[in-house]
Amino acid sequence: IDLWQKVRALSPDLVHECHQSGRTGKFFKLFSFFHGADYSFYNHHFGRSKDMGEWSGVKTPIIQKDLNGLYRYRGKGECPDYLSYPPRIELEQKPIREKAVILGVSSSAESKMWPLEYYVQLGQDLSKAGFKVKIPLSSSPKDLWIKERMKALGASRVEWIETSLERLPYEVAKATHYIGNDNGPKHLCAALGLKTLTLFGPIPPSEWHPYDREKHRYLYREPLACRTVKADFCALTKCDSMICLNRFGPKEVLEEFLRGVRW
Repeated sequence: IDLWQKVRALSPDLVHECHQSGRTGKFFKLFSFFHGADYSFYNHHFGRSKDMGEWSGVKTPIIQKDLNGLYRYRGKGECPDYLSYPPRIELEQKPIREKAVILGVSSSAESKMWPLEYYVQLGQDLSKAGFKVKIPLSSSPKDLWIKERMKALGASRVEWIETSLERLPYEVAKATHYIGNDNGPKHLCAALGLKTLTLFGPIPPSEWHPYDREKHRYLYREPLACRTVKADFCALTKCDSMICLNRFGPKEVLEEFLRGVRW
């Protein structure tokens, strides 16, 4: 009811849903029926669409598919490039940046996590190169375990960022670079103006990476047959081999980072 009232207050004439699901599909169909708003959608996982046209056979970034669907449905204007829509966050008080790297060691799925022992070695190498190393972690049991595990592996010269979600952007914005998993902190860092180096494993960069490659670099190993068994990405949350990520060693990541450190 609360969502209904908020959408109604916007008085939309078109609702284009980028990540349609069963519940939201029912919601917006009812909303459009009662309030006269056109409704279009594209379901990434099942390929269902309304007024999207036929698939050309060329792999298209997910976010570009959303834009293509919307512009085809509207039937007017030149469709923009998805790279023109990176997230941006403006802070009320801008902190002073220091020569520091945020390491994004956690993730919602284990299959998207670079090995912790690699992060410990990378952190030590970054310290030797003159960078401060900062690691943001929540108070969840998983993140607490990650912290203790990294300490046991030898992570010593590390600043652990343990703060509220409200304060996290201000703490993160003090750094200049991000290296880590494809996760929420990565997008937060990019939105705050940090340069990023992302380690992609099961999900290809075209899934959720609307960023300039010059400022937001990434490492991604392809082709891998295991990644395309059911779709053009791997949906596993746990994986025994982790060949998509664990073959990037700390030395290789450090070299890629230093190669673009003046981005």
